[in-house]
Amino acid sequence: MDFFAHHILSVVLFTPLAGALLMLFIPRENELAHKIAGNIFGALGFLVSLPLIRWFKPGWGGFAFEETADWIPSIGAKYHLGIDGISLLLIMLTTFLGMIAILSSWTAIHQRTKEYYILLLLLQTGMIGVFVSLDFFLFYAYTHLPAPWSCCWRSWRSISTRPRKPEVLALSTSQRCWLQRSTSPIL
Repeated sequence: MDFFAHHILSVVLFTPLAGALLMLFIPRENELAHKIAGNIFGALGFLVSLPLIRWFKPGWGGFAFEETADWIPSIGAKYHLGIDGISLLLIMLTTFLGMIAILSSWTAIHQRTKEYYILLLLLQTGMIGVFVSLDFFLFYAYTHLPAPWSCCWRSWRSISTRPRKPEVLALSTSQRCWLQRSTSPIL
């Protein structure tokens, strides 16, 4: 319990990632197992974030639940996590909507379910990482984690035959942003 209290942001951050990694070992043909595992880790991600609400004290000043460790000492990059009031709300919203998104896709996704749930959990990890990272290099790494999701989005949108212009616009915009971020030099 003491580890959980001192490293709660790491636990919240890496719960969806652990789910995505464990789902790699489930056979591709077992669609039901992917759906169950995705829902378990989506709900678990929300449940482990609930103590943040109880333990957060608005008057602390600065960042709450800070965690710091050396990451790449040669360039001065650190594993530095922390949250403020807005980050707390965004984390809770991300974990709750991630759980709802995974649950609502139970009947909608029937092809490539393994990839879908793994990428959705990676997307959730990337979004949480953006909200908790306090180091520039760590933030930069988490902004690029959701990029595979945008590349694979097209294969799951073929449920109906009508064209979906808003989805194409969002997909092309996210791919342009990803390309621009990955080719621009670090300032």
